[in-house]
Amino acid sequence: MEAERVEQARIQAELDAKKAEDEERKRIEEERRQGREKEKRESAEQQLRVEQLAHTLHLIKNMQEANWNTNYKEKIDLEWEQYLKCDGLPNPIKPAEMNTYLHLWDQVLHNVSVDQVRHRTSEIIALLEVLQDFIDDPFDASDSLISDWKWVRALCREHQQENIDMATYHLLRDIDSRLHRIDIPTADFHINEENFNLSLWLYVQLATPMYNPRAPIKKRLDIEFEEMGLNVLFPLELDMKCLAIRATYLKYDHLSDTCVLYNRPAIPADIDKDIGEAAANEWARKMWYKWKHRPPPVKKMVEDAEGNMIEVEEPEPEILPGELPPTVPWQKLEPTASANELETENELYKKIRRKLCIEVSDKIVNLRKYLIIGGIYCIDLFYQPPQPHDQVAFDIRITSLQIPKRLYEVPFYIGYTTPTGDNDAKKPPEELEEQMKRQEVELDKLMLVTLTLPEHVMFLDLPTVCYWNKKRRFWTTEDVHDLKHIEEKNYMTFRTGRFGQFALAVNRYINFPFQAWELKPEADGSVSFQITCAILMVEFNIKENRVCLTQLQNSPNNALQDIVGTYFKLPKLIRILQTGGVDLFPACDAFCYIEGTCEKHWPTERHLYYNMALLSPSFNFAWSRWNNQAGRRSIVIQMREYKLNSTKQKNHSTLLVTPLKALFVETTEVSPVFSEIPAEGMKFYSDLFNVMKGTSTMATRNKVQNGSPDVAKTLADLLIMTRVVSFS
Repeated sequence: MEAERVEQARIQAELDAKKAEDEERKRIEEERRQGREKEKRESAEQQLRVEQLAHTLHLIKNMQEANWNTNYKEKIDLEWEQYLKCDGLPNPIKPAEMNTYLHLWDQVLHNVSVDQVRHRTSEIIALLEVLQDFIDDPFDASDSLISDWKWVRALCREHQQENIDMATYHLLRDIDSRLHRIDIPTADFHINEENFNLSLWLYVQLATPMYNPRAPIKKRLDIEFEEMGLNVLFPLELDMKCLAIRATYLKYDHLSDTCVLYNRPAIPADIDKDIGEAAANEWARKMWYKWKHRPPPVKKMVEDAEGNMIEVEEPEPEILPGELPPTVPWQKLEPTASANELETENELYKKIRRKLCIEVSDKIVNLRKYLIIGGIYCIDLFYQPPQPHDQVAFDIRITSLQIPKRLYEVPFYIGYTTPTGDNDAKKPPEELEEQMKRQEVELDKLMLVTLTLPEHVMFLDLPTVCYWNKKRRFWTTEDVHDLKHIEEKNYMTFRTGRFGQFALAVNRYINFPFQAWELKPEADGSVSFQITCAILMVEFNIKENRVCLTQLQNSPNNALQDIVGTYFKLPKLIRILQTGGVDLFPACDAFCYIEGTCEKHWPTERHLYYNMALLSPSFNFAWSRWNNQAGRRSIVIQMREYKLNSTKQKNHSTLLVTPLKALFVETTEVSPVFSEIPAEGMKFYSDLFNVMKGTSTMATRNKVQNGSPDVAKTLADLLIMTRVVSFS
């Protein structure tokens, strides 16, 4: 019986092994069949993809060309209007005319009066505003012309600074007749203009009094510059004899864009491709991956010249440069071609991000992360020029001159090192208290500056004070100490040991990530685009080739409310918002400084924006909660056809867009998990535009086709600048 049981077990084991072998063979055959079918399906989809994307890209190109023609006509009209002005001013975009203007300015610059400064400042700021518009939006301009514009801008700024300096010099050249005497020993002067404020304060040079032992102890000089919301308590050791203090406030920032950290980086060339080129390159890389990992060539027996049978390999096919390799029969690869492509792409994006991230010291203000707003403050200390003296015998005045005739800065600096606080926990309380007292004494040697925050800009974050380093041309916090914010009274204080130019820096990405967004058409043919940010709620309206801000909610003050409802070219509106403290336009390096976002596949993201812009006359798009967690190669948004005259709209459908296809999926915003299962009856479409063509009515397609190319191009540019898909 035992032998029989063993034999039955052996037979059963053989049957089980044979069954397992048959099942494994069937599994391999099924896997091979599915693999061949998948490759066949992917090849068919690639052919459709090439055809469909070529059609969509052609439409986008036509839209861009139509918008280019509109902008070109506007440029001609603008040049004609400038020609007809006859206001005695040069055309700002003509470097030759601006050069002549600056040359004529040079002739009168050294004898400028206060009234001339007022007039010239308004004039030059208006010219620079126009010039900046063209620098930001250099339509059809060559690189050399843009370089000339920047060169002219720099010259204008230098002349404007010299204009203010020479006016200050001439005021100080005759204190008795040109400045306001506060009392016998002190005098001041104030200029309060729309774009700048200037204040002077000094002790008048008087006869040296006899020493008085009962004279009160000298107090620290405390000056309030009311017009610019500035109060300065100067160091006790500062002797103001024969010196003058100048405080200047400039509403414009003429320094930041000269810093190497200022310029917005371009999209890296490795990913800056249209979706057609990106899809073709991805397909080619997969084909080459399969070709390089193909089975070894089949060997066969052939007869040589001597009649002997030898084994030879089949010859390799000749592949010309630019051609794809022959199709390889399906084989199981680890990793698969798709997985290898994804890993390669991940490494590329990581490499790009590492290259874009700029690391600077803690004291340097990285303008890729921070924004200078509110203008520039200058506190300068100058020697008083020699003063004229009246002659009793003659009706003349005599004075000595310093050559060259200009202001001379007083070298003044008080150093201070912030204590590190190492091993403070181990120090006894008495030693800590003594250390605090020494620190207060050292801080008290510095200037104490109290600054009321300007109201024409929006502070969504507590600002940092920074000084301009003239030699290295960047903003630094090195000499700013004991910074304090008194938020309820809207002012701040800090201490410093140097004179110079300082400004306020805020985190430019304080409004990120976006919480939600929505895009919908309006009855007048325009399109509304609403973004709910981390702090603000902003709504734009796009009409023809202009954009306006229609809503700005949750702002801490009334800044920027004066531009609501006014249409601008997009680059100018971006500049106005950024200088006003609202930056919603991330560059490609913004991912280095923002957390909680998901950078999307750039060619797919940009192509989607163009598609949304083309479909904007008929469709409503909105944020989806599934988008952020979908990964880089998947974009999820909500979409529905929008009926302008209907009070009840259809429910949103969930749209999934990848570099390879676009489709509606069964998932909704209330689904427990995200699923990529296609909606019922969904066919293959390469992008959003083809989804619309395959699922919409003829009336809807005609409305999309008849949409304004200017609105579409401007909207696409706005979407590309805000990148709501990657940052929400």
